[in-house]
Amino acid sequence: MTVYNIAKKIGGDKLDQKSYLDYFKNIEGEKVFMGGELSKKSAPEAAPQIVQPTIRVVQYKGGKVVPVSDGFFNPLETSP
Repeated sequence: MTVYNIAKKIGGDKLDQKSYLDYFKNIEGEKVFMGGELSKKSAPEAAPQIVQPTIRVVQYKGGKVVPVSDGFFNPLETSP
């Protein structure tokens, strides 16, 4: 779903490997399907290729997905 949404923004006639990779060079605030946001600002200095370092810890309990962590966090900087 995320790839589809980005491809739609680039445009079908312009979509190729280069245009897709170029889109990620300055990505900011792009919503991820069932996740956080893609952001170059939150990329760690040692690994600038990571554009979504934030995660949310969940657990499957009683037939439901239950959050364990309090929202999204960056495990490269903090712990839940």
